[in-house]
Amino acid sequence: MKIRQIQLSPYDFTYAHGYRRLGALIKVENEDGNHGEGDLAPLPERSSESLFQAIAQLEEYKALLSSIEWDRAAFLEQLAGLSLLPSLAFALESVLFSLFTPLFSCSLEVAALLMGNSLRQILDIAEARKKEGFTIAKLKISNLSREDASTAIHELKGMFTLRIDVNSRWALSDSIRFFSQFPIEIFDYIEDPTKSLKELGQFPYPIAVEAAISKGVSLSLLETIPTLKAITYKPTVQGGYLVGKQFKRWADERGISLVLSSSLESDVGHFHLAVVAGRLGLTAPIGIGTYQYLNQHLAERKLNFTKGRVII
Repeated sequence: MKIRQIQLSPYDFTYAHGYRRLGALIKVENEDGNHGEGDLAPLPERSSESLFQAIAQLEEYKALLSSIEWDRAAFLEQLAGLSLLPSLAFALESVLFSLFTPLFSCSLEVAALLMGNSLRQILDIAEARKKEGFTIAKLKISNLSREDASTAIHELKGMFTLRIDVNSRWALSDSIRFFSQFPIEIFDYIEDPTKSLKELGQFPYPIAVEAAISKGVSLSLLETIPTLKAITYKPTVQGGYLVGKQFKRWADERGISLVLSSSLESDVGHFHLAVVAGRLGLTAPIGIGTYQYLNQHLAERKLNFTKGRVII
């Protein structure tokens, strides 16, 4: 298969709570007139590249991408051989998956995302997600007061199995003091509970690590954390399916969960995230609860969420 045309359609929209997101849809037409789309959206403060750099690399590689005879059985390896920036690799991989195997289907459990500008807002969102059938939820607490964070957990612990995201904002002593007030079984894990990666090994509760992986920390350094339960993988930040496959192999060998997570992409990006999770055969609930916070949709059809699962 050869690529006939590559188009770029920039977007600029805000999520709920005013978070602005810039990105671009890559639209590709092949020689048979079939089309595929991918979402190019590096995440500020997490991705190693900016959107400007990713677009510049796409422009630089357009002629080469159109000259390649893409092989259905080897297109992932062909793409990996180009050494593309992670966000561009994920976007183009999404395009090629769509063109080669567009009928892929899967059903995946999703973790609801609970975030807001106030405790009341978070609890209202939690009620809505519970009615929609979600049984596991991720609660971001780094922007809450300790009192509100504690109240939120006490209110939610009977509704969901909780993943708590501290976003590497707290000192080790503060995290231990805070979480010691709760029974450990209410948590799936605590994500990035300390400011320092070196302190994670001293945190006595189940841990998930995302920030360190986004910053390129070697996985071997994580093996010293006795309570490590999961690593969180963002395809837009780290790269696509082949990178995820390496993470999954490492995690499986150590009895650790691999959790795929959104980088606040567009709805098109969320669709491809779910497809990657399905292709990897991930069993841990995936982190695409960001979809419910989208204020704008670029695709004609919305994702189908049913009883806490996304159906592709």
